[in-house]
Amino acid sequence: MAKPARSKLQIGLFFILFAIPGLALFLVFSALLFAVFFDPSSNLPHPIVSAATAVVGLVLILLGVGKLRQWIYSFVFLVIPLALYGYFLVDRGAVGGKLAPGVFAGLVALVTYYVVRRFYGRRGPSN
Repeated sequence: MAKPARSKLQIGLFFILFAIPGLALFLVFSALLFAVFFDPSSNLPHPIVSAATAVVGLVLILLGVGKLRQWIYSFVFLVIPLALYGYFLVDRGAVGGKLAPGVFAGLVALVTYYVVRRFYGRRGPSN
């Protein structure tokens, strides 16, 4: 028996209630996690707390976009803070301007998205 399709209202509500807050949690706490490495003496949450909260945000994103069973899509979001961290390690003086880090992280996330999409495309429609 076929599963009933979710309505557009349900999809929209899931996105608004889970994906957007999950993205905010993930980005804020991953930034706090990497901030500990740049300034370890500051008054920041413990890295384990930041990492755990970022993982909860990542699960909320996957739930909100309907990709919870296709968990490899989480790599698309994981590369954003990693790309920013790597960019700021290379460009310490921010010579590239304010837009360059965002463009770099966006391009890395876009490439990762196409790699993950191709991976799931090769597995077939059943997965």
